[in-house]
Amino acid sequence: MKEITTKIPADDFEEIRIENTNHCGYKCFFCPREELTRDKGYMSVEQLELIVERIGPYQGKVDLHGFGEPLLDKSLAEKARVIKNRWPEASSRIISTLGVPLSDAMIDDIARSGLDTIEVSLYGVDEESYKTAHGVNKFERVKKNIERIMTRVRALGSDLQLVIREFPTHDEVTQPGYVESKKQTLAQWLHEQGVKVFRQNVIHNYGGGRAYNKPETKGVCSVAWGFRKRILQITWDLDVIPCCFDSNSTIKFGNLKDKSLAAIFAGEEYKRFIQAHIDNDIAEYEVCVKCERCFKP
Repeated sequence: MKEITTKIPADDFEEIRIENTNHCGYKCFFCPREELTRDKGYMSVEQLELIVERIGPYQGKVDLHGFGEPLLDKSLAEKARVIKNRWPEASSRIISTLGVPLSDAMIDDIARSGLDTIEVSLYGVDEESYKTAHGVNKFERVKKNIERIMTRVRALGSDLQLVIREFPTHDEVTQPGYVESKKQTLAQWLHEQGVKVFRQNVIHNYGGGRAYNKPETKGVCSVAWGFRKRILQITWDLDVIPCCFDSNSTIKFGNLKDKSLAAIFAGEEYKRFIQAHIDNDIAEYEVCVKCERCFKP
């Protein structure tokens, strides 16, 4: 039986994903929120400060979002300031729909907070296609919020970047209601607002929540050896979990309320999980069994 080193120094993480909330009012067709059974809540600023203390110095990427809409969190700007003050060399972002009501004061607070990037999942070219993709009719609100945020960013001289995420690429799953002429009209409007646009990576299965892609046929999931091992994933209530595909937090390595980061990654839960992947014996981890990224004979 092959064994690997399980201890992970904080400096080894390329990305830290901190879920400020898992609340969300959207019903996107590609997102398995209907399967979400874990408690919903908001991380407090004090809890974020504890996380930062547990991790120590850090200079990589920080996501202040998880399986929810981060802008529903009224303390988001304060959390972004904590990240900027404690980790000045880190780069922070949120991924949002922008489909929530935003006051002028909240926009200004976020623009001044030190948050580096807001990436907006905008998967529609008009109201009808947007509702089909996202489950709610918030297309015009999103456009208005983009315009308002960019106006304030320019007025304040803020370094905050607004980036639009187009619908992920896939051979079979396409953006609902896509019309090229409407796409070009929207693209021109976005250009006029001064926002960047990029196409997201290939759509995934959310750990078995969907079945868009066939499972891998060989190899070991990078959660044991590569990219996903170098991501620290923390839920709003401070559980450390393997990756974002475990949206229901079914696999918990430990909780930062009562354990240090070193203790969690030296613990039996983490070591057993990694060894199961190395041995390709993942039967006890249902989310991994269903995941397209995990090899199963």
